[in-house]
Amino acid sequence: MKQIVLPGEKVDSRDRHNIYVEHSTTYSKVMGLYDKQNNSIIPLEGTYVPHVGDNIVGIIESEKNGVYELDIQHFDRCLLISDRHDELIENGEVISATIRDIENKRTIIVEMPRRLRGGVLIQVKPTKIPRIIGRNDTMAKMISTYTGTHIVIGMNGLIWLDGGDVPHAIEALLRVEREAHVEGLTNRIKLMLEEWKNSTKG
Repeated sequence: MKQIVLPGEKVDSRDRHNIYVEHSTTYSKVMGLYDKQNNSIIPLEGTYVPHVGDNIVGIIESEKNGVYELDIQHFDRCLLISDRHDELIENGEVISATIRDIENKRTIIVEMPRRLRGGVLIQVKPTKIPRIIGRNDTMAKMISTYTGTHIVIGMNGLIWLDGGDVPHAIEALLRVEREAHVEGLTNRIKLMLEEWKNSTKG
């Protein structure tokens, strides 16, 4: 059973992204749905708040002396610093990368870039990404398995898809975004995916 919590409301949660601790008491940082069973909070609104170690997806905007600037749709600046000048990444290319550092609360530094060639890029609300990924990555893996689509999810709300049944994979992801607060959503999505799969067999 989920209940609505407001910023500053006391919760018993270990969700490090959406809580803060004062005098050994835990409070919600966001307005969201508190899931007591899983000790987690699903934010209802808000922008992307980066954390070191997050995986993001971005688009290369410019390059100068091995410093690439990325468009990640949120936050002031995102930079990739590379000394591999023999493998220049071109403007407009989509990459995934991991946040290494956050400087002055305004600039994200990323590392370990991976090119995402071809495919399709969609944008969802960053606050809904944890639900799209699912507990232990279950939701995203299920959608990928049923549709045969390779899915790379950025915590900043950009999702890259390639191969398989991309239109149905996108439809499933957007439904999860819309219905993130709904009870039994995993089973609903599974039934929908099974219906699609059975209809293609017929």
